[in-house]
Amino acid sequence: MWRLRSLVILGVLIGALILGAAVAYGSWWWNATIRVESVKIHTAWSVVDDPDGADNYHTLIVVELPKDAEAEVEETVKAETVLLWRDFSLECRRDGIPAKVGYFVKPLEGADGNQVEVWVTTDDRRELGRAAGSVNQAIKLEILIPATC
Repeated sequence: MWRLRSLVILGVLIGALILGAAVAYGSWWWNATIRVESVKIHTAWSVVDDPDGADNYHTLIVVELPKDAEAEVEETVKAETVLLWRDFSLECRRDGIPAKVGYFVKPLEGADGNQVEVWVTTDDRRELGRAAGSVNQAIKLEILIPATC
């Protein structure tokens, strides 16, 4: 009887861990949320060779948009600075809003990683762009946001 009870308890604990991991993944798959017109986009980055050291880095993210596109930073995590800039060479298009997204990942005390991966997704996790680079290097993406001005 105690074996059955132990198995049930173990099963519940494993289920809770799996559910907790799924919830954590769902909440932390991005670093900043930006609303561009009616679409929310999410910027994200990871120092690939220091996966547990997110607190050891600060990232400046610059999102350049056409002058006519309405945009607002809705949320960021503490390791982010997000700036919205207007690029007068970009124009709203019928098939979407072009944007340039630049990342600069700076190491803080205790950081030892060098390889950086960056990406932008929509609210439904559709990837709009991905790139790789290094810490202390500007990493740029050109994306098309599925919205109209």
